[in-house]
Amino acid sequence: MSKNSAFKEKANLAFNQMANVNKKKYRFKKCDELLGYELLSENITCYGMRFGRLDRHENFVIRLRCKCRPHEVSDLEKDILKRTKEVAVHAADMLIEHLKKELAAYGFEPQSGLQQPDRLWKHIDDESTMTSLFYYMMILVKPSMFKVQRQGVHDKDVEVMPVSMLYCLILDQRNSQTFREDLVILLRCRSNEVLKQAPKDSLREAAFPLHYQALLRMKNPESYIEGRSAKTRSMI
Repeated sequence: MSKNSAFKEKANLAFNQMANVNKKKYRFKKCDELLGYELLSENITCYGMRFGRLDRHENFVIRLRCKCRPHEVSDLEKDILKRTKEVAVHAADMLIEHLKKELAAYGFEPQSGLQQPDRLWKHIDDESTMTSLFYYMMILVKPSMFKVQRQGVHDKDVEVMPVSMLYCLILDQRNSQTFREDLVILLRCRSNEVLKQAPKDSLREAAFPLHYQALLRMKNPESYIEGRSAKTRSMI
């Protein structure tokens, strides 16, 4: 079912759904139920094209080097998704320090934009590499894509973001501690809208972190939103 699921991560966006002043932008709160759930499960590149924050050529460059598929989930990524909001943001900060070192080890050059060394792209594309590495690299090379007008869950940009984008905002240290903690809860509430309706097998190939959140909610539905208390691990 996951192979043909409407929630399977897509590498591109239909031309008629891309940003254009003369075309309608679909928002999950104002469209039919199934399309709304699809928009909530959208990956960051499709979101970027839909709202004019990433152009078609930039997406082509990315997808030429990086396939859409689930990657292994690290312990710190899991902590962001399942711990209390305070612990989750602390885990995000620890993860960011690891990601900085990992990018540097593979020759990351911030000034080069998407034209990064082949060995870095190959590493990002490897299924054993955290999806967060790609997300964090995008925050560094395309910061405007993740900029919000006002740091709050009711900001008009935040209100139309899919689950994957909310996760990225948690990784973006330009945002305040309080806002990032609020995003942890919003991330779970927004994903819950999809998880309550979607058949469990249909999310196996959804964009990170939704595919892993489906497992978390199934295992611990009572603590899914608020999270569980635990100390973050010191290692990935």
